[in-house]
This record gives sequence, structure tokens and C-alpha cells, in this order.
Amino acid sequence: MFFVISKLFAFLFNPMFWIFYLLLVVILKFTLSFKQIQNRKRFIRFLLNYIQNINVRKYIISAFAIFMICGNGVLINEINILWEGSVANKSISDISPKDKPYPRTAVVLGGYLGYDFLRHRYSLMQAGDRFMVGFQGIQLGKFDRVILTGGSSSLINHAYYEAFEARKYMISLGVDSNKIIVDGKSRNTYENAKITKHLLDSLKIHEPVCLITSAGHMYRSAACYKKAGVNFVPYKAHYTSSLQRNYSFSNFFIPSAFAFEKLNDIIHEWIGILSYKITGKI
Repeated sequence: MFFVISKLFAFLFNPMFWIFYLLLVVILKFTLSFKQIQNRKRFIRFLLNYIQNINVRKYIISAFAIFMICGNGVLINEINILWEGSVANKSISDISPKDKPYPRTAVVLGGYLGYDFLRHRYSLMQAGDRFMVGFQGIQLGKFDRVILTGGSSSLINHAYYEAFEARKYMISLGVDSNKIIVDGKSRNTYENAKITKHLLDSLKIHEPVCLITSAGHMYRSAACYKKAGVNFVPYKAHYTSSLQRNYSFSNFFIPSAFAFEKLNDIIHEWIGILSYKITGKI
């Protein structure tokens, strides 16, 4: 039930949903009013009078305001910088055994790999940096093993279990299968942490692990793993904010689809954190 409700809230708080809802109300009101007109030649006059209606204008102005604010690339990037943090981790190749505590086990949270069932090929998604950090760490000898987490996060389609597919993909890239451990059951970050703790205990791994996830997802991930009793060192991958700030005219005044996407990701995280706190998961 919690899984379904969290998905529903993420949908309802998407800015595009509210823009669509407000404009849909305007269209439906217009359609119902227009049906009452006998003389269709008066359409333009009717349309102008309709738009001047104060209630209709509120809907249109609200939709326009959400569109301009939520699509503002400068504003959303600044919010994203504050949320992700401006200090990045070292490159995985720069980590040395002298760094204490030095994790020999990496835990890679899911949400980075897609599979095209028709073309039979894998593709790294936007958060693919998570996968690459774990993969490079194994290849460079920084990690002895990697735990890949993530089952099916879909409400309907349960044919794709990411961690198992990620294991196949990593093996195809030359990684020793004995160095890959899979959690293919968890559907969210809370379950990731619980199952990872169980895996670590079963393997008698008590030293710190390297927790790898997107920068914007680290707060919730760290809280869940701390609550589960996992000793970890956080490693932020997949930064989506840009420290090379672009204050151009277009970025200020022309709404960006990328800004909408990033804001939706941030809102998704905030809702997730709030719901986890309410339900005692963190």
C-alpha cells in the first residue's frame, strides 16, 4: 500500500499535472458554455468574453505562472545546487587505500539501467554514473565486490528486474561474476537498505561499504541505510546541477523541459523523505 501511495503522490505533485489540470478545466468550461450558443458565427466574440471572465483568467494565469516558474532554468539549477551540494566526491580512480575508512565493498542503488526487449540491448539511463562508479571501482581494483540493488519499481510491469539485468551487463563488460552480489527484490530505497543489511550480515561484512547513488538521492539513501544499521561511506554520483551557471536571457525567460524534469526529481525526493519520516522509515 505504501508503495502505491508514494507513486500516486509523486504523480499528483508533478508541476506538469497541475498545468494540465488547470488548462483542462478551462477547456471543459469553454466546451460546456459553447454548446449553449445557437449562433456559431458569434464564436470570436464569445471566446473573447469567455477569456475575460475573472474565474477563467485565474486558471489561465495560474497555469502560465507555474509554467514560467517551474521551467526557469536559472531558478531550478540554483535549487538543485543547494540540494545536491557543491562539493563532489573524488573520482573513483583517485581513491587510494590510504583514505580511511576505505571501503572494499560497493553498494550501487538502482535506477540507472534500461533494457530494450525488442532490440535486445542494454542502455544506461540518466543516472548511469551510479553504474559506472561501481564498474570502474571493480575494474581498477578499488572494490573487492559490488552489491547491485533494485528489483521492479513498476506498479504494473514486473518483467524487468534491474539488478539481475545489471549483473548480466556488468559480466558482459568483463567483470568476474563472483564479485557481483545481487538484491533483486527491493522496490524502493527503504527496502534496498534492509536487504543490503541482510546480505552484509550473511557475508559477515562488518567494515564500512561505499554507498553509491545520485547526489540528489543521497540524503534519503543515507538516512535509510543509517536506520538499517549499515556502516557506510557515501559516494555521490550523477550530479544534475551545474556549477557553471548560465545566466543568459533564454535560460531566464524561456521555460526549459530539462528544468521541469529536474524540479520533478527534487519534488519526488522531498515527498519521499516526508513520507518516510511520517511512516518511521527514517
